[in-house]
Amino acid sequence: MKLPIKTRILEMAIEKDGPFTSRELSEVLKKEYNNEKTTTVENIDKQIQAYCRVGFINDDEVRLGQDNEPEVLYRITETGKNSLKYIPGHGNKWF
Repeated sequence: MKLPIKTRILEMAIEKDGPFTSRELSEVLKKEYNNEKTTTVENIDKQIQAYCRVGFINDDEVRLGQDNEPEVLYRITETGKNSLKYIPGHGNKWF
């Protein structure tokens, strides 16, 4: 069974443990979730913004992307890393 996309985004951010963009995550998630419409860059960015509001992810820097549009680099926070134990398959005996 696959994780919900919102949870998978957090898991990927924790595993990456470095800067990432919503475009990067979207490309991977499109393959994992068979181009499900919730895997668009815009939808992934909305989910990341929700994690930013609760302090799990921070926006790290802004740069020009491939198409000369502004692109935000995100990074997982310590609080976000500590939430790994609540994701199924990561050491919690209840999951």
